[in-house]
Amino acid sequence: MYKNQNKITAEFKWGLRAAWLIGLLAVAGWILMFRFELPEDFLLAVIMTAGTCAYTVLSLLIIRRHPRHTIGWLFILTGSSGSLIIFVAGLFAWGAQWDSVLAQQLITWLDLQVQNPWTIIPISLVLLYFPDGHLPTPRWKPVMIIVLISIFNNQASPAFTPWTGEYDRGPFNVDNPFEIAGSEIFFSGLVGTLFLGLTIVGIVGCLASVVVRLIRSKGAERMQMKWLVYSAVVVISLILTLLLLGVVDSEPEIMWYLTLSSPVLLALAIGIAILLYRLIDIDIIIRRSLQYGYLTITLGSVYLGIVFVLQ
Repeated sequence: MYKNQNKITAEFKWGLRAAWLIGLLAVAGWILMFRFELPEDFLLAVIMTAGTCAYTVLSLLIIRRHPRHTIGWLFILTGSSGSLIIFVAGLFAWGAQWDSVLAQQLITWLDLQVQNPWTIIPISLVLLYFPDGHLPTPRWKPVMIIVLISIFNNQASPAFTPWTGEYDRGPFNVDNPFEIAGSEIFFSGLVGTLFLGLTIVGIVGCLASVVVRLIRSKGAERMQMKWLVYSAVVVISLILTLLLLGVVDSEPEIMWYLTLSSPVLLALAIGIAILLYRLIDIDIIIRRSLQYGYLTITLGSVYLGIVFVLQ
């Protein structure tokens, strides 16, 4: 317990700075999209924006109460990734006006880099550390290590290997500017299958950890956990089923829509657990929400003003 709950900690100040940056990137992305061309998957962009806002607000509420809470900072990372995806969508609309192949390559490369944290963190590390910010027991540490290895692989593969599929090459249909010849050996074939297996094991392990917490919980804590567990089971079961059926290769667009929208469902479940079942002191949430409300109002006003001027 803190002696003075009203004291603004250094961690919370950093959280606020991150929230401002997240908001500015999202607003900038939407301005670019409205200015040049709205994406075909407009609804998905709206859903992701809502999810980004949800993760950011929840992170501030958690960090304000518990400055070093792991879940709060994982939400910051997830919100940051979501805002970058929206910003890159704006860059795609803007970049279509350019003649620079290098610029289009860099935009595509950045797009592939920011998608992975948005999709992986909520269905792995968030489940593993929810709700107290700690592993269930030290025995779950190998699962955490497997997840980190999987995240590293999923970041490195599109960063340095040739882009061969339509999904990788993006709307500009460009090559990887940072391609390393021969690097595909480490991310495809038998090695690639091994990393895919590690990813599945890590995600299933994280799901198992939150199910174990649910089984061991009682009373109000059990009510807090059930929303996340039920949502996680549905999302992860569907993703793993599609992976095992090879949909990621045969129908990459379906997999893309699912993986980008699923974190929003988990954010909704966690929000219900926090607000409805007092995962964090509800009185503090209400009081702080009023104080943070100006952040959303200010960003929204700036966005509408800029769009009006541009039109």
